[in-house]
Amino acid sequence: MNDYYEHTTRQEENTLARSAAINQNFDAVQAAFGKLPAAELLNTDTVSFGTASGVSNAYQVELPITPSAYALSMEVMFQVPAGQGNTGPATLDVMGPNSVNLGAKAIKRADGTDLVEGDMPAGSIAQLRYTGLHWQLFSAHGDLAATREARTAAETAATGAETSETNAGYSAAASATSEANAANSAGNAATSATNAETNATNSATSATNAAASEAAAAISEANAATSATTATNAAAAAVNAQVAETNAGASATAAAASETNAASSATAAALSETNAAASATSAATSETNAAASTATAATSETNAGTSETNSAASATTASNAAVAASTSETNAAASESNAAASATNAATSETNAAASATAAAASASSLANSLINRVSVSAGHTAQPADRIAVDSTAGPVTITAPASPVDGEFFSVMDEMGTAKQNNITVDLGAAGYYGQPESFVIDVNLFSIGFKFSGGTWRRHE
Repeated sequence: MNDYYEHTTRQEENTLARSAAINQNFDAVQAAFGKLPAAELLNTDTVSFGTASGVSNAYQVELPITPSAYALSMEVMFQVPAGQGNTGPATLDVMGPNSVNLGAKAIKRADGTDLVEGDMPAGSIAQLRYTGLHWQLFSAHGDLAATREARTAAETAATGAETSETNAGYSAAASATSEANAANSAGNAATSATNAETNATNSATSATNAAASEAAAAISEANAATSATTATNAAAAAVNAQVAETNAGASATAAAASETNAASSATAAALSETNAAASATSAATSETNAAASTATAATSETNAGTSETNSAASATTASNAAVAASTSETNAAASESNAAASATNAATSETNAAASATAAAASASSLANSLINRVSVSAGHTAQPADRIAVDSTAGPVTITAPASPVDGEFFSVMDEMGTAKQNNITVDLGAAGYYGQPESFVIDVNLFSIGFKFSGGTWRRHE
């Protein structure tokens, strides 16, 4: 018995059979062949290759022969539609009989993790098998995206390093400007100190002038005192004139008694009057001189007060100049401190630039390391740990031999680079360690298929 044809009515030898019975058997045979895939599908190995539809991350596939339900290890292959590459976790729904979908199931990587962006790029051939829980994707392309991301990170780090170096140049220029400003401030402070010394000298000169004015005032006061004494003498002379006039009267009376004496007395009286007039004139002149000396003394005192005021103002100016000089010196010190801080910032920027350059070099090294150990072969080859072997089997079958004496953790991978593995198989000889403990080789007979092997627990295991 089988799923295709069951012969229930057998004819005995050397007996006649009705045509209806014969035709019934042949109809059953024809129906059995109708259950098989078309010959073209078998010849091209595309029985499980379906037509995909849907949108990114939610794919639908219609197979040439529609299954009635999902089955363990069921295989589905399809080309990811243009513009519909996955951008993250994705699902696959397979079309069943009568256009009824069997239900969307998650697509996972071989290690059971969700897909990442780029694992199923548009136009690529996706090969999946059903695990009973989800679809398992072979040949995830996300590593290519990771390599591109590493390259982008390296370029970004290099750009950051160049920017840091430019900023370091700017900081150095700012430091030089701050140092120049500090030098200018120091020069201004020196000029202010010089001005302060000049103001102090002017103040001393003003004080000397004030002292001279005070001395002149003292002399003027002494002159005034002398003029006052002269005025007193004039008053005494006036009194004497009055006495002389009185004596003249007496002499006139005596003249009546004696004309000779009278004439003499008259002459003496006239002379005394002339002297009295001269004394009066002298007294008036002395009073005028005293008033003038008093005004001069007042002016001298006023000048002395003005000189003292000027002296005080000069002293204040000198004090202000000293404060300004101190402020300028403080500003100069602050400018020098700022210059030192700018120099420190410049040094820090240079250090950051060096660190960025180191990071860029490390990223570039990481990018280079991600591409190492790629080996292209077209004939028999013995793999080395970490080899990524791209096989061209166009000319004929190729055998890849696993590394000799492997240790836990060592891995290598094999891929059909030219899409000819179906015509010319690629055999991976895993030696005595075998595949999951079974002493057998692994044969790649699917075009563009790739697989990784990792040695663990004494045997080779699948590794993504």
